[in-house]
Amino acid sequence: MQRRSANRLSGWLGYTLTSARERQYAISVPGFPIPLFANTPYTSTLEDQRNALNVFGTYRLKPTVNLSGKFLYGSGFPVPSGFFEQIGGNVVPFGVSAAHPIPYLRLDFRVDKCWAFQRWKMTLYGEGLNLTNHDNPRSISLGVVDPKTGRAIVQSEQGLPITPTAGLVFEF
Repeated sequence: MQRRSANRLSGWLGYTLTSARERQYAISVPGFPIPLFANTPYTSTLEDQRNALNVFGTYRLKPTVNLSGKFLYGSGFPVPSGFFEQIGGNVVPFGVSAAHPIPYLRLDFRVDKCWAFQRWKMTLYGEGLNLTNHDNPRSISLGVVDPKTGRAIVQSEQGLPITPTAGLVFEF
């Protein structure tokens, strides 16, 4: 849904529902005692974020002053877990499944003030990013496979903390 207006309130709301699944099948190599992949049930892929909600709104307070905000929600991307086997120089997944992590949640707010000159415009803005201070962890890699257990160690990083920003824009 979207509402457009040069004055007062404008914005949009978007919702996405998706499902991304995969399955691995057995591949036998002559002379090799075990199959490289076992038949597995369908599992979520690393792109399977089921629910995503985006809300954006802007309000023209005065002809040169704008307020805007953005809210983002995502049910989270799966984190792979399970066991891997080292076959030669390759690490092969075996019994890998995906669990959904903590949902993604973020709220941003911005204020900008414009000054129009004869041939150019200047805008001063201030904004706060991730005002909910939600951790929003993100998986950066499968990391290392422990050779003793065959379990993958998933590496993740914290997402953006509360971040105040300010800026000056010149348009010619």
